Amino acid sequence: MPSLFTDQLPQLSRNRMLANGLALHFQDIAEPLVSIIIPIHNQFEYTIRCLASIQKHSHPIAYEVIIVDDASDLAVFQALSSVAGLRVVRNFKNLGFVHSCNRGVYHARGTYVLLLNNDTEVTAGWLEALVRVFQARSDAGLVGVKLVYPDGRLQEAGGIVWRDASAWNYGRNEDPDLPSYNFLRETDYCSGACIMLPRSLWNQCGGFDRGYAPAYYEDVDLAFRVRAAGRKVYYQPHCTIIHHEGKSNGVDTGQGIKHHQVVNQKRFHERWEETLKAHLPNAEQVFRARDRSVNKKTILFIDHYVPHIDQDAGSRNIYCYLKLFLHYGFNVKFIGDNFYPHQPYQDILEEHGIEVLTGAHMMNNWQQWLEQNGRYIDYVLLNRAHTTARWIEPLRQHTKAPLLFCGVDLISRTLRRAYEDYGDPKHLEESQAWIEKEAFVISRVDYVYYPSGEEVRVLREAYPGKLIEMAPLYFLSPKPGFVPPLPLVRADLLFVCSFGHPPNVDALRWFLTEVFPKVRAQHSAIRLNVVGRNPPQEFTTPADDSIVFHGFVTDEALTELYSRCRISVVPLRIGGGIKGKILEAFYNGIAVVTTRIGVEGIPATEEHCEIVDDLDQFAARLSALYEDDERLQRYYTQSYEMVIREYSIETLARVFSTAVPELRT
Repeated sequence: MPSLFTDQLPQLSRNRMLANGLALHFQDIAEPLVSIIIPIHNQFEYTIRCLASIQKHSHPIAYEVIIVDDASDLAVFQALSSVAGLRVVRNFKNLGFVHSCNRGVYHARGTYVLLLNNDTEVTAGWLEALVRVFQARSDAGLVGVKLVYPDGRLQEAGGIVWRDASAWNYGRNEDPDLPSYNFLRETDYCSGACIMLPRSLWNQCGGFDRGYAPAYYEDVDLAFRVRAAGRKVYYQPHCTIIHHEGKSNGVDTGQGIKHHQVVNQKRFHERWEETLKAHLPNAEQVFRARDRSVNKKTILFIDHYVPHIDQDAGSRNIYCYLKLFLHYGFNVKFIGDNFYPHQPYQDILEEHGIEVLTGAHMMNNWQQWLEQNGRYIDYVLLNRAHTTARWIEPLRQHTKAPLLFCGVDLISRTLRRAYEDYGDPKHLEESQAWIEKEAFVISRVDYVYYPSGEEVRVLREAYPGKLIEMAPLYFLSPKPGFVPPLPLVRADLLFVCSFGHPPNVDALRWFLTEVFPKVRAQHSAIRLNVVGRNPPQEFTTPADDSIVFHGFVTDEALTELYSRCRISVVPLRIGGGIKGKILEAFYNGIAVVTTRIGVEGIPATEEHCEIVDDLDQFAARLSALYEDDERLQRYYTQSYEMVIREYSIETLARVFSTAVPELRT
């Protein structure tokens, strides 16, 4: 019988093996990080499109591609063998998917093996996203992807296996952009259309069980064996694969290879019956089944928006709290009150395993979401009084969860102090309005937390009988082997702030007008480095090069600035709460000169930093410290040791453990 392909195929394939005008080819890498294994049986056009997408979207990961040709027509084998850098392994009789995958892995050289159907097309960043999971999570054993149909509908966002061994493609035919399908999470299994795991673990598990040949349930069985080996199976939503489902084996389970889907389900159930007893009955509690959270507590966070973790102390604060509950094994959900999916911050939270409930759909359906899922929420942590007020009633209506309220700072007190210092009646009016907002929230929630011990004292007097605790703004983990650089290798001053916060604008204005000129008179070569996004224009046109505005910088660049500057200045005259910039400076081993307001609420003394009570002496105290290498070195060391001791993750957990017993250690 004549082949579907003719002798013209090799020439035809050369014309079609193009990606954006470039001939299809791959690098020959002796030690690839990833071996991509693609079993095929004919389906030449799909295979070429798959390969072209890999070539286009897999940089910069070092990878190899292995085609396992499962007895395709000779012309297909010849055409693929002509592709530079492509490794082609040929089966001389049709072995089926399971045997072909096992044979492909036998020839692999990569640290990781990635099994990929030939009727797929990969998208930008796909391979980096998969590798990232293994780099970030030492317990990762197998990682799967978001599969979508060519028309954009979701095909699968991980899989659920029920107690009766039936399996769901979670999210099938839904909108792939919905929050439910876009956070990294554990899952029962992932479709073998695209999965990645360490080659050593594949070998430890024995690869696909040949008993499931020619296909179906081999991927589910492998996921269960990965867990039995002590590793976890993850779904990575930031790897999107277009899958032309059914092109390989059709969709009818009553005939052909697809019939093995029914047969192999029975085989799988017999093997894993004991394990499956811990799974939920079919279609029950999907909220918990989708991320294997049946035995986890769920906490819902609500803040004004997705935390901009590299920009302000309040965002870093909530980010630390999110990580605290993740560390203790909680199932964490987050709502941004403005529902805007701020990037790259939303992606960062999602890759931590946090379901971020933002977007237009969530904005229009948040009450419905609470109605459907409120029964699964064990705790709610609300941040900031102006955000919290509108959520209290619906949370009480749809959940039984205790409400924990975290105030970043006591704004009514800050404004009252500003009025007392400067006499602006607007501050007094705003203070009264904030008293009402804060009272509304504090009187209606179950637990109250503020980072400043001084503000906690004030609140306890105002609300006797209410549980009000001091919660550290951050937790800070020790830096292995960290030794602050010596003063001899440092020069200049550093001012770090968020210019969206008025006390910081006032501080810099006062410092540049009243303090810095006096310091420059004694140290003519000294420079001031100012870090912060969008400084007011009044500051950005200095008369000389003694002031350098860096604008927004990355955490890495800021750490480098900390290491080469001698002193961080925090000249706050107004404000409240804990000053994150001071904790950050201590953590980076730099001396701090600040005011009594700046250090308020922090357990720091003159042993840790220079605290100036008389603002007229700020310049003199700063200049004297700048010249004192011995005292600078003492501050560098003692301030770092203090924050590591006082701001540990264990300390933070103990504070919350009264309300959340699961945090008790």
